[in-house]
Amino acid sequence: MTDNPTGVVIIYHYFGFVKNNCAHKIDLVFAGHAHGGQIRLPGIGGLLASNQGWFPKKTSGTFTEDRTTMGVSRGIGNSLFPSRVNNRPELVIVTLKTA
Repeated sequence: MTDNPTGVVIIYHYFGFVKNNCAHKIDLVFAGHAHGGQIRLPGIGGLLASNQGWFPKKTSGTFTEDRTTMGVSRGIGNSLFPSRVNNRPELVIVTLKTA
């Protein structure tokens, strides 16, 4: 794959798929799946997330690795636990601009 001046953006439900299965350089990833850790503890963060287990590292926010930036949304639903604790639902709005 050659460098693309317009960038490569992927929207995928579970960010782990992108990291584990895409050999191409990706500029921006929008993902979710972790539900914010379902239960959040002050000062610690998410307690449990699907596919990440206990004390997951990527439950919400922005992360950068190599040249890829990834935004992980807490989303609006539930997963392992029937309700959220200290974990408000999140709807992310992003505006992309050209450089």
